[in-house]
Amino acid sequence: MTTSTDTFRYNDRHLANRLEAEVADLRDRLRFETGRSRDDTLDDIDKIERQLSRMHC
Repeated sequence: MTTSTDTFRYNDRHLANRLEAEVADLRDRLRFETGRSRDDTLDDIDKIERQLSRMHC
């Protein structure tokens, strides 16, 4: 029987996996971006990584 805590942890891990995949995709895009677009992508990566560190997954 799963408890709400187990479900929460599963959802948390699932979200963390999706966010890590998004960071990997953004890092791949960096090779093709320059200027302001590159800065925006780096900002997005920083935001996601801060969120992941707060999740402690």
